[in-house]
Amino acid sequence: MKKAIFILTIIMLLTGCTNSEDFRLGYVECEEVDVSAKIPGRITRVLVTEGEQVTPGQTLAELESEEIQAKVEQARAGLQAAESQLRMARKGARVEEKEMVRRQFNIAEANLKIVQSTYQRILQVYKEGGVSTQEKETAEFRWNVAREQYEKARTYMRMVDNGARPEQIEMLEAQVTAGAQKLREALSYLGETVVKAPGAGEVKQINSQAGEIVTAGFPILSVLEPKRYVIFNLREDEFNQLKIGDSLKVEIPAAGETLDLKVYYIAPLANFARYESTHEKGSWDVKTFEVRAEVPESLQALRPGMTVKIFI
Repeated sequence: MKKAIFILTIIMLLTGCTNSEDFRLGYVECEEVDVSAKIPGRITRVLVTEGEQVTPGQTLAELESEEIQAKVEQARAGLQAAESQLRMARKGARVEEKEMVRRQFNIAEANLKIVQSTYQRILQVYKEGGVSTQEKETAEFRWNVAREQYEKARTYMRMVDNGARPEQIEMLEAQVTAGAQKLREALSYLGETVVKAPGAGEVKQINSQAGEIVTAGFPILSVLEPKRYVIFNLREDEFNQLKIGDSLKVEIPAAGETLDLKVYYIAPLANFARYESTHEKGSWDVKTFEVRAEVPESLQALRPGMTVKIFI
């Protein structure tokens, strides 16, 4: 009699196990963003604490870099020099410079008249046999030199009066543009000394403190994005033609709720999923696919890592 009761109890337990709803375990997850700077520098201040909620664009930390500051000043000085040269070229020579050039031209013109008159007299006397060939050639050389000086002074005066050529203006304008771009680049690097939040979220971990020197790209701190989702692994023998957009019944013990969540991601290839080894005779390694489901806005306060039951 006792043996029959025991067998009946076992059958009832097995029946109960068979009728119980099967489920897979998953967990709540969110994206994590490592916040870093583009430039190396020394951290002067960290303005947030771990667990603090941050908003997009909020200043998280500040750095100092004397090298970047020097590059900014160098670029600013180069731009000012290029702009000054361009203004000078557009305005032309000063009144004093024009007056000085005109005086030099008048001197060269008067000197040419005197030397030319002297050369004409010596040439006439030379034809009459009154001076030697050497004296005549010397006078002719002086006349040529005076004429060259006159042409040079006249050309320089015209150049000063006309101002810079269009090609020179274009070259100086290009130098100003290049200087402005160089200054903009230096200022953009200087702006990287202020580390800002890329979006809303919660500070998960601070990796560096004030006084430490960090390299470019080093994660100064990590921020958790506010959007939550459920992630779990589904075996291929339980896949049952699951597709994106399907609803899954889940239970979230931390929230005390049972609800339906919509699938928005399934791993495209099994090669990207985990393997679950079996050792039974005639069996094979069963591949699993990563599946993600959306969490409604009303439950966005769930903490990452919380357990979720997914009923298949």
